[in-house]
Order: sequence, then structure tokens, then C-alpha cells
Amino acid sequence: MAAEGGRCQKSYFDVLGICCPSEVPLVEKLLQPLEGVQKVTVIVPSRTVIVVHDVDAISQSQIVKALNQARLEASVRAYGNGSEKITNKWPSPYVLLCGLLLVVSLFEHFWHPLKWFALVAAAAGLPPIVLRSIAAIRRLTLDVNILMLIAGKNSL
Repeated sequence: MAAEGGRCQKSYFDVLGICCPSEVPLVEKLLQPLEGVQKVTVIVPSRTVIVVHDVDAISQSQIVKALNQARLEASVRAYGNGSEKITNKWPSPYVLLCGLLLVVSLFEHFWHPLKWFALVAAAAGLPPIVLRSIAAIRRLTLDVNILMLIAGKNSL
């Protein structure tokens, strides 16, 4: 599986930016062309990317860098033996803020102006979508984030 004299390693990455199966081709398109990458497997429910790669040709940090250029919030999976950095499994602050504002808007039956919190929640979730869309445009790729922006624009 490895190139001449190369040492293959299976590395696991937490990729918090994977939200749906439509992003699997994006991850594969980012990683397959990299020199030393042998195989890429994406597990959407656990937001895990498994890469079999030649450690002499490409390092884990280079793979993380390639994923993060697409704004996928990737990190090397920590295994908990104490030597690795523990990764943050919390959702992004944007997601937390959106959720909180949306819950507040659900109480609009008690005070009518609270319905506007839903609009603020949508606006609070916009920055990551815009940043991922810009990254997709730079790669000349049409992805789900661009489609969300187009759908949002058409619903206004």
C-alpha cells in the first residue's frame, strides 16, 4: 500500500465541520490529491476522517491544515493517554448562540417581540456559512454552504 520504502499509518481526525453526507466528496477531493495519501474514509455521524498515509510523504498536521483551509474545523484525534492534547467536542460558539436565540424566540407567545430572536439566530449562524462558501469558491467547488446562501437569498 505504501510507496517505495514508505511507512503507512492510519490516522484519525475529528472534523467538526462535517455536517452531512454531501461533504464527503469535499473531504475526498481535498485529501486524495495530496502526495502520500493512500485512502480516505469519512464517517459522517461521528465526524471522523480516517486517512491511510505515508508518514514520510505527509504528516498529520499537513492533513489537518488541508482540511482547515476548507474551514472544516479538523484536529488530530486524541486518544487519552495523557500525552495528546484533548480536543474540544463542543459545538462552535455560533451554533450555541443560534440555539440559545432560537429557544428564546420560542417564547414569543408570552411576549410577541421575542419572535425577532429567530431572525437574530439566523444572522448569528451566517458567518461560518459565509466563510465556508468563500473557501469553496476559492476551490471552484459548489458545496452545500453555497447552496444554503443561495436558498437563503431566494427566500428573502
